[in-house]
Amino acid sequence: MAISRWALALLSIVFLPRALAAQSDSGWRVVADPPAGAGSPMEFARMPPGWHATASSTALACNPANTWAGADSLESVVYLFSAEPGTGAGLFIGGRALGTAEAHYVAFVVGPDGRYRITRRKAGVTTDLVPWRASTAIPRHPGGQGNVRLVLAIHADSTDVVFAVNDTVVATLPRVAADPAGVVGFRAERGTSAHIATLEIGGRNVAPVPPGAT
Repeated sequence: MAISRWALALLSIVFLPRALAAQSDSGWRVVADPPAGAGSPMEFARMPPGWHATASSTALACNPANTWAGADSLESVVYLFSAEPGTGAGLFIGGRALGTAEAHYVAFVVGPDGRYRITRRKAGVTTDLVPWRASTAIPRHPGGQGNVRLVLAIHADSTDVVFAVNDTVVATLPRVAADPAGVVGFRAERGTSAHIATLEIGGRNVAPVPPGAT
């Protein structure tokens, strides 16, 4: 199985207050969402280009230095290896106050069943901005040891936030609803296994090897 060198990153991230001390030299953090006990919710292994990630619980991963303010773009390619329902991966934007009761972010997650979902997490409450919805742009996992290649993108301008999979727009939300300003990064559901290569903000690769990578 060949993995394209253009593969971009995708996973999920959340913050625990205690996780702020657990970081790599790159400044990346990985925490469980919702907060869990000791141990990393996501493990990484080098797999050029990039790394392979497995999530033992739903998690977010990011570098707080990687943020959006105005118009911007976030693009990522991921190879989703897990085929079980509920083992999706994706991106998050608008991260603020992560690791506190006031945590805010918007997640764009794609599953192995050809569906995607956009949710907003705010003050402990998760709201569906777009509930699970099928799209012909999202291939279904073939099962077994196969994988699904996904190119994810989020683009924001002064009025809208556009979500795309494999160069096909699947949703457009008013900027006031998606509220993208803040930290950006990856999100993964519990049990997700995925290969990640790079993460690009405005065409600039910002994805170093995360903490815990071997």
